[in-house]
Amino acid sequence: MRTIANFTIEDEPIARGGMGQIFRGHDNKGHVVAVKEILPEFASDWSIMSRIEKEVEFLVKVEHPSIVKLYSAFLDNATQSYFIIMEMVEGMNIEQYVTKNGPIPEEQAVTYMLKILDALQYVHNAHIVHRDIKPSNIMIRPDNSVCLLDFGVAKDMDGGSNTIVGSIIGTSGYMSPEQAEGYSINTLSDIYSLGCVFYYMLTGHHAFNTFASEFETKDAIIHKESPRLSKYKKGASEVLQKVLDKATAKNMVQRYQNCYEFMAALSNGTHISHAGMASIPVMLSVGREKCDIIVSDKECKISRHHADIELKEFTNGKYYVFTDCSANGTIINGRRINKTSVSIPVNSAKPYILLAGVSDGLLDWDKVVSELESRAKAVQGMETQKEDIKEDELAAGKKTDPKKPDNNNDDDEEYEEQSATLLVILAFVFAILGGFLGLILGIQVFASTEKLLNGKKVKKYKSEHRTLGLVAAIISVIMIFVWKFALADMF
Repeated sequence: MRTIANFTIEDEPIARGGMGQIFRGHDNKGHVVAVKEILPEFASDWSIMSRIEKEVEFLVKVEHPSIVKLYSAFLDNATQSYFIIMEMVEGMNIEQYVTKNGPIPEEQAVTYMLKILDALQYVHNAHIVHRDIKPSNIMIRPDNSVCLLDFGVAKDMDGGSNTIVGSIIGTSGYMSPEQAEGYSINTLSDIYSLGCVFYYMLTGHHAFNTFASEFETKDAIIHKESPRLSKYKKGASEVLQKVLDKATAKNMVQRYQNCYEFMAALSNGTHISHAGMASIPVMLSVGREKCDIIVSDKECKISRHHADIELKEFTNGKYYVFTDCSANGTIINGRRINKTSVSIPVNSAKPYILLAGVSDGLLDWDKVVSELESRAKAVQGMETQKEDIKEDELAAGKKTDPKKPDNNNDDDEEYEEQSATLLVILAFVFAILGGFLGLILGIQVFASTEKLLNGKKVKKYKSEHRTLGLVAAIISVIMIFVWKFALADMF
């Protein structure tokens, strides 16, 4: 054991990395902490330390249950190492969890994903791109909560091309296509990576083989389609496949444009029952620090947590409920309020809001409305009624249990019409030759049916092939008469 500042640190590290190592420690009150040591050779590098300090600056402001907490950071003069004191996150990361327990069941995986997405949206709201979303950077605690770790290669979207720590990720199978090609990235890259993590949770396999060479890995990410869930998971939900397809689209603009959209897609149609979800408030916080929308002023009159704004529906319509939580109050349309609430009708004129009554405190109302609408969409997806979910199941072709046929809902049974390409070609060949076989084949393609297990009869072949079969039958009839008169004239 050794003592660094007010912390007692165990001798053996619990993890090692490129620039340092992590130890288990205790503060002077006996609380368990994780102590990350940046080795002297890196702690003396100004360029590295400037980026580390930006990571620290971000994490020290974080107050989210699913993001690792940072308590303090300092340079130890005796060892010349830089120490970061963080929350000790117990449990297993997703990679360890899947290795031990196998693929995560769909309902449980969706529950984890909703929590991870909520944390990642918090990061994105702070204009940070994580850039290293992968199974080993997401912990599952013993109480089944999750925790997002390691902002070591995160990117500050407000800081140009500078990274917070480290450099661009190398050969990880979880990097986005645009990152693999070396292009500029944004929050949509994190959404792609999280889609790959979701694939791993459900199947126990990486979407792209990270054991291949760097060139092969990057080439697969850029050019090859993501593998189907059915490749490794029998009976995989078609709904989840569609969610994954959108999250991992090669084209950024075709992905979910924020984590709220991803959450809504997972909640709406994945047959997951979310207890208590209906009571989730649609709200955001405004203030100088640690809020969803940051507004600061030179004299720091705006409170760290200045106000909350909630979208609520009453009997006479929808309102934005602005609740002042500050020391200096807020001016709304010329009226000062303090420690009280004001209801603003959704369809009313845009309010003029000055936090703390200072000119720097002008609140961007368009940004407030946009953010609340995104959150409302996510919550609406979580509260979707069973009838709507059933429609999504039908659209996705969800199979019914053949042992329990529902005679009142025959359309619930999935049936994929067969291809009749060869039969159609033969039908046209014999039809042109004027043979009765062309007529027979054409009628067969057009009229053939199959009987499902629930007793319902369906057409056997695809609609376009059935149309071609009918055309071939008609041509066959015409050609039979053509050849009959042609042969009669010859003889």
